Amino acid sequence: MGKDAFEPLTGAVPGAIATGGIGESAPSGRPRPDRPLGKRGADLLAQVPLFEGLCRGRVIGRAGPGEFFGEISLLDGGPRSATVVADTPVVAIRLFKSSFDRVIKQEPKVAAKILAVVARRLRDAERTISS
Repeated sequence: MGKDAFEPLTGAVPGAIATGGIGESAPSGRPRPDRPLGKRGADLLAQVPLFEGLCRGRVIGRAGPGEFFGEISLLDGGPRSATVVADTPVVAIRLFKSSFDRVIKQEPKVAAKILAVVARRLRDAERTISS
């Protein structure tokens, strides 16, 4: 799919996000490293004390129209920290860190909004754990 296919998105989101990262290869030219965790990865994570005793299929939260996920990976460049499964058909926009970083430089208010959401989600998670 070429960048022209995403032209309608540029009216709704910054151009760096609408067209950034389109292609089968990562910017380095290597195959994309982002792929499902898989059984081996899930088994490895299950050995980490942080995840001990957790059911990987547990519903932690629900998202609705206009909400986002994956922000932690965008902020620190690390692997995703959760799996998202849709109950209904969705339209999603995939952002790549390099595109996201350009947007943050152009629109710093976006970073403040994301950090506020991350803080709220952390507080909600703490409440859930302590109750």
